[in-house]
Amino acid sequence: MTLDVLAPFRLDGKVAVLTGASSGLGARFARVLDGLGASVVLGARRLDRIEALAGELSSAVAVRCDVSQPGASDELVTAATEKIPIKVALLNNAYLGMVRQWQEMFYEERYSEVYLSPELPDYKLWAEAMGCVGIRVESPEEVPAAIQKANEIDDRPVVVEFRCDSREKVFPMVASGASNDDVLVHPSQAGRPRGGAGGVR
Repeated sequence: MTLDVLAPFRLDGKVAVLTGASSGLGARFARVLDGLGASVVLGARRLDRIEALAGELSSAVAVRCDVSQPGASDELVTAATEKIPIKVALLNNAYLGMVRQWQEMFYEERYSEVYLSPELPDYKLWAEAMGCVGIRVESPEEVPAAIQKANEIDDRPVVVEFRCDSREKVFPMVASGASNDDVLVHPSQAGRPRGGAGGVR
């Protein structure tokens, strides 16, 4: 008998709404949710990117939105009013993540205009103010219980804020001007086979 270690995290039949899905951690998390069986609503300002990403996933739709605009919150209010049990995953690393990564890796850590507050806004309270359930995750150990709790709620939207280490990076990535054959991977993956001829597959 083969043990499926991912079985407790399966999201078949669930709908996940993901903001900031056009690049970086957002795009990566969209692929993870898709791999776990969820239908994914991709939200971001750059519609062309999320439309391309939606084409790669099994079940996804792209919606142009900017959650920094007050009107974007109205969509959560609508979902709460109509009791639509969507799950929203918000990855909060308190920085403009990919911009910070580039400044660290290619510009000698000359950080400029990338730091955001990890405390403000309080996304848990923000979600609750919109009639949703707000959950905050601050350590990897809390992830399974948070996902289970979110999946058990079926009468309103759930917003799960995952507070991430600001030093975490998104891999694989390709530096500006480089080819896909020069893809950068996490140091733990350095030296591993990267697919057949033509680079990463």
